[in-house]
Amino acid sequence: MLTSDAAATGERGGGGGGGGGGMVGESKEGGDASRGTVDLELELLFPTDIRNLDREGQAYGVGGGSSWQSRVEKCRLGGGDRLDLSRLGLTDSEFAMVTDIITSEFSELNTLNLRLNRLTELPTGLFSALPQLEVLVLSHNYLTALPSDLSRTSNPLIDLLAIDHNSFRTVPEAIPSLTSLARLHIQRNQLTDLPSNMKQLTSLSTLLLGGNPLSSLGGPSDLSMLVSYELEHLDITDMPNLDLTSVSMPLLQLTKDRELYRSKDRRKSAIARALNTRDRVKKSCEAQDVRA
Repeated sequence: MLTSDAAATGERGGGGGGGGGGMVGESKEGGDASRGTVDLELELLFPTDIRNLDREGQAYGVGGGSSWQSRVEKCRLGGGDRLDLSRLGLTDSEFAMVTDIITSEFSELNTLNLRLNRLTELPTGLFSALPQLEVLVLSHNYLTALPSDLSRTSNPLIDLLAIDHNSFRTVPEAIPSLTSLARLHIQRNQLTDLPSNMKQLTSLSTLLLGGNPLSSLGGPSDLSMLVSYELEHLDITDMPNLDLTSVSMPLLQLTKDRELYRSKDRRKSAIARALNTRDRVKKSCEAQDVRA
């Protein structure tokens, strides 16, 4: 069943992804109404942990504050394991200053939230200094690549990686090596294909792909074999180029029986689009059943 819990990403538009996002200087808090609708659609379809992360951040005293300096200080006071730098509009040069502090003081950091900033790249050396990192949120930036030091060797504990609403054209090379990864949010980018080594993510339980211009989900054995491991949640909403007849039955089964509820006025359009996707999936399943 689909969760009705809409995460904080549904409250605004903006960010990268899709067509590359807006200009770096535009506000993300006001956002584009259609982008907000898409966010709500994704949040209606699948449970995410981003809203809970924000709430936990407030509870642990790492949320709030109008500057990165105040957030860093709250992280220090909170034990140095969770750092929330979301919604600050940080540029690459501003984040470089923060990086020096993170790498020198917060080696025990397990949660880093950089959502809703203006980052176009991340400094090499950041992730090799964070061996305890479990949750990394980079959503709603302008990233096209991830640094090479993000890896299974440097970060063996990463469980949640959110790089949605950026400008990735390919899946970053580091991702398939993160074999502990359970939740991957990569929706609303510019992906046109998936690498065959995605099948190495045998711990993956949630994969959000919606809003990418994908025409297929890789070869017949690429993602399908993940169903036999842990994969339970698959988002393929708002992907008009996707040929559902090429999608294997195990993957289709992850989406065909889901249902939507809790329809508020602002979500009607989102729900209609999600229902359309569900209907297309069901028809494809039925067609494959007939051929079988």
